[in-house]
Amino acid sequence: ESTALYVLTDIMKEYALEIAKEIKWNSEVGSRAQPNLMDALNAAYDYGYTKEIQLEHMRKARLNFVPVQSLDLEIPS
Repeated sequence: ESTALYVLTDIMKEYALEIAKEIKWNSEVGSRAQPNLMDALNAAYDYGYTKEIQLEHMRKARLNFVPVQSLDLEIPS
């Protein structure tokens, strides 16, 4: 059992909780009960993850966003 792994897991958990609190705070400032994508992006920006950094990351990772095809979804009438 690796003690270092447990320590790293605890650090990552605390970091994730801190980001979640920031996202929740952003939604409350916007008078919403549920956070949305903009709240998450604003929290990322607050932590220094700017639009330019996000775009550069997407370029390096060669990410592209393809819309989900709705053929598999049944929409109730």
